[in-house]
Amino acid sequence: GEDGTYQPGSYTASAAGYAGDVTVEVEFDSEKILSVNILDHNETPSVADKALEEVPDQIVEQQTSEVDAVTSATLTSEAIKAAVADCIRQAKHQCISQNIGRTLNVFLSQAYG
Repeated sequence: GEDGTYQPGSYTASAAGYAGDVTVEVEFDSEKILSVNILDHNETPSVADKALEEVPDQIVEQQTSEVDAVTSATLTSEAIKAAVADCIRQAKHQCISQNIGRTLNVFLSQAYG
């Protein structure tokens, strides 16, 4: 992005949970995490439900993947956090790539334009 932290858009990633991969989709604008959705998981509902509901909300609220795990569902919590952290890296990386490209274009147009 122009001056933002993230390249706006939706990013998906997976991380290993207790019973298989947990897949998340994280939506960003240039400044913040807008939403975290769990797309797919194989976790035990009775155990994981609390983490699947609370961890995404906490991440959006605190704007970081470094939130507290839900005690009864540590592995599920950690999987959500790891997958979201991956999405954050993707969004930041895209933003940096965009900035490098823009800087290069400006340089080239000044030097050779």
